[in-house]
Amino acid sequence: MATIKVPSNVSSITFTSSGVKAASSGLITGITAVEATVATSPYSANAGYKGIQYTDGQAAYIYLPSVISSITINGNVYAVTSGVIGPVPAADVAVFIGSLRNVNALFQLVTG
Repeated sequence: MATIKVPSNVSSITFTSSGVKAASSGLITGITAVEATVATSPYSANAGYKGIQYTDGQAAYIYLPSVISSITINGNVYAVTSGVIGPVPAADVAVFIGSLRNVNALFQLVTG
């Protein structure tokens, strides 16, 4: 089983294979190695990753890896639809991206 580091305002993630996993001290444990690899892989435009797109400065859409089916950010549950969640309030997005350790990936591999 693998562990990933998540942004400070993420309290849980639902993975396609491992199901719902709660964050504890900024870590999510007990996911498969494949889920951890996909979730922590650097994104590129060539791979179809579109990043975080603001709509009007007040909210944004966040594109997530295919192994994630929902994510809870600041107490709000966002279902992933076609690889994207949103709109996410700009204040929540600021914390989300401010917590990133690797600018090319949303999550960081701890063990896996």
